[in-house]
Amino acid sequence: MGLELRDVTKRYGPVEVLHPLSLGVANGEFLTLLGPSGSGKTTVLRLMGGFTEASGGQILFEGQDITRLAANRRPFNTVFQDYALFPHMTVLENAGYGPLVQRRNGPKTAKLIDDTLDIVGLSSLRDRYPAQLSGGQKQRVALARAIVCEPKVILLDEPLAALDATLRRQMQLFLKQIQRRIETTFVFVTHDQDEAITMSDRIVVMSQGRIEQVGSPKDIYFKPRTRFVAGFFGDNNLIPGVLAGPGKLQTTAGELLCADTSEVRTGQDVLLCIRPESLKLGQGPVTIRAEVEEAIFGGAMTKLILHAAADRSVKLDLRLAGGQRAEAPIPGDLVSLTYDPADAVVVSR
Repeated sequence: MGLELRDVTKRYGPVEVLHPLSLGVANGEFLTLLGPSGSGKTTVLRLMGGFTEASGGQILFEGQDITRLAANRRPFNTVFQDYALFPHMTVLENAGYGPLVQRRNGPKTAKLIDDTLDIVGLSSLRDRYPAQLSGGQKQRVALARAIVCEPKVILLDEPLAALDATLRRQMQLFLKQIQRRIETTFVFVTHDQDEAITMSDRIVVMSQGRIEQVGSPKDIYFKPRTRFVAGFFGDNNLIPGVLAGPGKLQTTAGELLCADTSEVRTGQDVLLCIRPESLKLGQGPVTIRAEVEEAIFGGAMTKLILHAAADRSVKLDLRLAGGQRAEAPIPGDLVSLTYDPADAVVVSR
């Protein structure tokens, strides 16, 4: 394990903002810390980087305790949201600032800087100043400045937050490609689920200073383990009920099924979680009668907002592929919905 946190905590006076937390980051991994504002994800990143001192626990890198090691002595580099470029320096000078401070010069260092600018696609802009660059280009300069120091770990603190939607999507793909090319560990902080899904090898979902779940994007999307993860990570239909027996739930929308209910006990209050794309129009092994409230055309997808016919408080969300839009029900229609019990997940309420 490259980077490891063991029971790390952080307090500000009597307030514990980060509860005892243990986490490992493998060498060469793209790990994302995901959560809403105040969840503790940036605190974890700052503890990793040495910008904040831990109140308890240990931080290790390659087996060595670096808990009290100063930030400038850790083999890490950080890319911040605000770019922090020097306005009076060119792209080349900004990218080469780290080696300059480290008093590394000569042909080998010059080639390293040139190669890094080539990696991030900025060779042709080497003589421009930050004021002459777009937001995405500035972000790539900041990334080049981090890469050129050849760190073992690159920490990224919501670096795409200031970019528009199209540029963000482009930079998401670009960052993942760069990470694979240079084979360096990336720890990325975001509150955006789409970013986390697009780029990560693993995702750490956080809430109120605690880890809710760690896993691959697919595991967290399809197998949430807590109510928070089920509600926060992507859209989900959350239907309250009681586990009536193995695989069977009694809800106000009727008796519903789930293939795996081993994590909860009979008689327990639970939530049945069904992704919108897992709900289908029609009848099947499970049928829910529902009334359409809204049908929203979105191009490739039509979104249906419904409520269970037996209980208006049970809200449901269903997605139809664009090719089905001509057949989409309209508000007021009563429809039958079904799903595969293997696509549903049960979590404690």
